[in-house]
Amino acid sequence: MNNRVGDFGLAKFLGGVIINVESGHHTPSTSVGIRGSVGYAAPEYGMGRDVLSTHGDVYSYGIMVVEIFTGRRPTDDIFTDGLNLHTFAKTALLQDHVMKIVDSTLPGHVCLEDGNNTIAPITVENETKLCEALARILNIGVMCSIESPNERMEMAEVTKELQSIMKGYLSRLG
Repeated sequence: MNNRVGDFGLAKFLGGVIINVESGHHTPSTSVGIRGSVGYAAPEYGMGRDVLSTHGDVYSYGIMVVEIFTGRRPTDDIFTDGLNLHTFAKTALLQDHVMKIVDSTLPGHVCLEDGNNTIAPITVENETKLCEALARILNIGVMCSIESPNERMEMAEVTKELQSIMKGYLSRLG
C-alpha cells in the first residue's frame, strides 16, 4: 500500500469535528468515515475518537519522512510483534545506528546541491556531517509520529528544524 497525497491535510471522518490545534478553530465534518492509508493514518483515528486534529496530519507526515529516508514502508513485512516504522527509526537513533537504516540509494550519498547550484560531493570528511543531518531529519519523523497526538511536533517547529538542518549542513560543506 502506498501513501497518498490525501493522507496529508485531509481529515475525512464520520460526524467528527476538525480542530486546528494551532488556531483552535472548529469546523463540522460532512465526510463519511475516516479515511487514510494503512500505516499512515494516525493511531487515534482507529480508536473511535470523534474529534480529529491537525496532529493526525503531522503523524502522517512523520511516517512519510521516515519512509523516505529509510526506504521502508510502514507495511513492510519486517514490522511484526510490536515493531513498526516509528520504533525502527527511534531505536536506530537511540543506538546511534542511523547510517545502518538509511536508504543507501538516496541521492545524498552521491552529492548534494545547495541553493547556489553548487554540487558538493559526499566525501569521507563530510560523512559525519551527513550522518548528523540525517539523524536530525529522522528525529523529526520520529517526533512527528509519536503515538500520543499532544506530544507530536507542530509543523511550524518542523519547518524551523528542517531549515536549520539545511543551513547547518550546507554551511559546513565548504
